[in-house]
Amino acid sequence: MYDAHGRQRGPITRVGGAVVLGYDPLRLGENVAEQPAARETGVTVYGVPDDPSTVGVLAWLQEHGVPATLVDVTQRPLTAAELWALLELPGQNVRVPYTIVDDAVVLGNDRARLTATLAERGYHHPHPGD
Repeated sequence: MYDAHGRQRGPITRVGGAVVLGYDPLRLGENVAEQPAARETGVTVYGVPDDPSTVGVLAWLQEHGVPATLVDVTQRPLTAAELWALLELPGQNVRVPYTIVDDAVVLGNDRARLTATLAERGYHHPHPGD
């Protein structure tokens, strides 16, 4: 989802009241089926135009007749409030676990990204057995 500098690369797709992280055709299909109005109102994809995952999401949506608006996060990055609005289930909890390390957000259980982010910011210490 993010590059080595903490910038968003992979897409976050808003399908009505649902959110799909990355290129996940199964979840895209489930959410479009559960919210058929998305075929009329369209969806919003927050991503990077040349990112393969973003390209995959846009191609899947086009193939399935779902209009999409791409918000290029290199030109208009999501604010912390916008990201929270995408991740939060109103009145409940978050849609997906996330970890904030200083100025970086690591979505989901992305251990490689979390380890790299911690190391970049000086928080990672090797395991005694390593």
